[in-house]
Amino acid sequence: FPYPTLFRSADVRVHADSAGARVISSSVTGADGRYSLRVGPGRYVLRAPASLRCRPVPVTVSPGAAIRADLTCAVGLVSVSPDSA
Repeated sequence: FPYPTLFRSADVRVHADSAGARVISSSVTGADGRYSLRVGPGRYVLRAPASLRCRPVPVTVSPGAAIRADLTCAVGLVSVSPDSA
């Protein structure tokens, strides 16, 4: 039976798009899967490469506020089956 594998991915470019889909800021995840972006107050959509099939994450940044946003990606499933020998 298949089951999902949870992991943190390094070297993934994450970017914040404005409402007009223009990239405002981008960053690359570290070895621990964390990233940091600096943007002004406003509404953005966080995205990762299409090949990772990540859900876009809408965020609203208030003046002087820091927020946390996690991206959920569908990068594959691991399938385990009994040995037929």
